[in-house]
Amino acid sequence: MAKVYLSVGSNIGDRQKFIRLALKSIADFCKVLKVSSTYETEPWGKTNQPVFLNLCLEIETSLKPKQLLERLKSIEEDLGRTKTDKWAEREIDIDILFYENLILNDPELVLPHPRIEERAFVLVPLEEIAPDYTHPVLQKTIRNLAKGVGNKGVRKQVKIMGVINMTPDSFSDGGELKNKNLLKEKVQEMVSAGVDIIDVGGESTRPGHNEVEAREEIRRVLPAIRAIREISTDISISVDTQKAEVAEKALQAGANIINDVSALSDQNMPQVIKKHDCQIILMRNRPLDEKNLVESCKNQFEEIVENCRALGIDENKIVLDPGLGFGDLASGDFSSLPGGSPSANTQLVLSINDYSLGLPVLIGASRKRFLGEMSGQKNAKKRLAESLAFACLAESCGASIIRVHDFKETIHLQP
Repeated sequence: MAKVYLSVGSNIGDRQKFIRLALKSIADFCKVLKVSSTYETEPWGKTNQPVFLNLCLEIETSLKPKQLLERLKSIEEDLGRTKTDKWAEREIDIDILFYENLILNDPELVLPHPRIEERAFVLVPLEEIAPDYTHPVLQKTIRNLAKGVGNKGVRKQVKIMGVINMTPDSFSDGGELKNKNLLKEKVQEMVSAGVDIIDVGGESTRPGHNEVEAREEIRRVLPAIRAIREISTDISISVDTQKAEVAEKALQAGANIINDVSALSDQNMPQVIKKHDCQIILMRNRPLDEKNLVESCKNQFEEIVENCRALGIDENKIVLDPGLGFGDLASGDFSSLPGGSPSANTQLVLSINDYSLGLPVLIGASRKRFLGEMSGQKNAKKRLAESLAFACLAESCGASIIRVHDFKETIHLQP
């Protein structure tokens, strides 16, 4: 099996959809090891054309280089790529950047891909997944090559996670989706709006919430997962649960991310995560030190990640959540920091890069009570302006995922 790095880009039509379908097709015939964040990038070469979405991925394949090239070109054709001229606009573009350490000069395929060292739109996402890979011709690491070109014209695109609460007691929208038709309408709205991830919850974690047995939680979330999969087979589905039993059933039903605010308190959760090889969102959930807020958040994340390593969980599958609005999850003390403190929660958003450990970070500020503390708005559903302001702040500070209730308005904020 050969390790290969690919670049995928699109700047015509529904760019997100083209890239998503390309990744799905690539995964049909090889093993996808890592996928970078998606970046919006200025066109290179021919500059009077729409901006691109770009990402890089690491794969393992048994195909020889030219066989792989043929499969990738076939995917481009299947997705409707019509223009093949150099620098032309394109529905989808898939390039082989590196194939192991192979150096190849052939009329059909040149490896490594020419002029990588000049292209920030390649090097920035590639550095995210392979910073220490050494260019076999230039004998420089991707990290060093990326430093040489900078990141001008390359902007990380944050993913929007829309919330579907299948609970009667969630703080802002509990009990709204009991009717199956209403549920399907909301799912269709999310898919049509361009939400990247749908987060399904079957147990509230608001202050004073009542614990739910696994059987009841499963009864609540499975219909939502099935409804989503009836409408979209490729959108990512996250399930907000602390229970391994719920996670197992949810992943079997079509979910592909587990959002665990307890950070693996269920001793069986790691086995479920490894069995399904799925992404896991883990939240900081103990109180933070008032005198050293960011450092104490970082310390919790270091413990969480080290625990994952010890349990054999792939570090590349981890997303970190600083737990805005939460205090001590175990005791239910939401008054401890950051809790409802506007300043503490704001500092956690401003300091994402200081505690992320190089991993993706999810920010969930939407409609939370600390926003109400800031504005005086007691009705959670009326905290739209505050929620949008924090979504913008989170994006500018380096968040990879923003969890929101008002998904249409948040998506419209993006350029």
